[in-house]
Amino acid sequence: MHSLLKRQIRRYFGEDEPPGACSPFLKAVNAAYHQADDDRLML
Repeated sequence: MHSLLKRQIRRYFGEDEPPGACSPFLKAVNAAYHQADDDRLML
C-alpha cells in the first residue's frame, strides 16, 4: 500500500487512538490493493 495512503488513514484515526487501532483497517485496504493487483495480472 502506498505510504501516503497509510499516513492519511492514520491521520483520520487521530493521534489519540491507541497504537494499532487502525491496523485492521489498514490490513483490509492492503488486501484490497493486492487483490486488485492480482486481478490486473490475470487480465
